[in-house]
This record gives sequence, structure tokens and C-alpha cells, in this order.
Amino acid sequence: MFQQLHNFALLEIEALLQSNNRILFDFSSMPQSDLRLISNKGNKLIHVELNYDKEVLATEYSSLTSIMIEEQRKIYNTIYHERHCSIKTKNILYV
Repeated sequence: MFQQLHNFALLEIEALLQSNNRILFDFSSMPQSDLRLISNKGNKLIHVELNYDKEVLATEYSSLTSIMIEEQRKIYNTIYHERHCSIKTKNILYV
């Protein structure tokens, strides 16, 4: 049990370091994680891509859409409408 907790903690430290372009191996005094356990954690790239702050993105979306000029808003609305209708159509066809 302790070994699993130890390896899990090292893997979490490794993930934090990787987000700052470093790895655990860069610190020779630190113990190294069991590499066999990394594959059990899933694809790190997917995890990083899915680990985003929705509130920050919503705030950014609101501020950016509020300063659009008319031409930008028209293009945005066209693309959004086409994409949104396309998804609804696909859902109806595949149900």
C-alpha cells in the first residue's frame, strides 16, 4: 500500500514538473517513479488537453465576443450556426 501511494505521489510530481518542461530525472536527489505504472495512468497528452479551466475560458469567451466588430460577429455567427446545425443533423441521422 505504501509503495503504491509513494509511486502515485511521484507520478503526480512528475506531471506537475512536465507542465513546466521539467522531469523528475532532472533532480538527482529525488527518488524515481516506477515507469511501469505510467502506462496505467492513461495518455498524458489527452489528460493535459482535457485539464482546462472552464471558468477562465468562459470569461475569455465573453470578453472576446463582446469586442467583436460587426464583420467578425457575422462570420462567427455563420460558422457557429453551421456547426451547431450540423451536429443536430448528425444526431438525428444516427439515432
